[in-house]
Amino acid sequence: MANKWSPGRWLYGTQRTWASLTKSGVWIAAVIGGFLLPPPVGAGQFGEANWTRLAQFVIIVVVGLILVFTSKYQSRKHAVGWSLVAAGSILIALASLFAYLNLAEMWTTNYYGERLVVGTELTELGKDYETANKGVSTETMVEDFAGRVDTIWTRGSIQSRRLRLGLVYLGTLPFFTLAILSVVQALNCAKKRK
Repeated sequence: MANKWSPGRWLYGTQRTWASLTKSGVWIAAVIGGFLLPPPVGAGQFGEANWTRLAQFVIIVVVGLILVFTSKYQSRKHAVGWSLVAAGSILIALASLFAYLNLAEMWTTNYYGERLVVGTELTELGKDYETANKGVSTETMVEDFAGRVDTIWTRGSIQSRRLRLGLVYLGTLPFFTLAILSVVQALNCAKKRK
């Protein structure tokens, strides 16, 4: 009797699975990121391209996890459940998206068309400037310091906000992914005969 398992078969199956997951994940990331959610504002040292790649990786993992559930729950009786998952996930995704947009608006300022993340804790120079210029706007302060936000606020407080913006951004994507895949699965389940 021939052995059905072999390293070559396993490797081939794994490559096919990851290729499929990657294609699905990149497609979903392109759909979401293309019109809805660009990389986090003020990406900083991590860079926008790296945030995009990380988002694609997160989406690929989510797609893989969802596919496990879609293979188990695929009968007609599961259509309502998948519809509820889709509805819940789109509500969470939208709430997360609006939270991200709100935080991005509150924690950034415009500097000649570029959005810069501002911190919470002023440096000594920032404190002196604020004391000397009571009521000055954040935008004016950043302009007066030639866009050098790390001269006004501590690097730690800027990085903390950048990281939180990035986490909210990344947290939003799986819920949009779940919503898309849940709708597809609900439609597939609804089409099946009793």
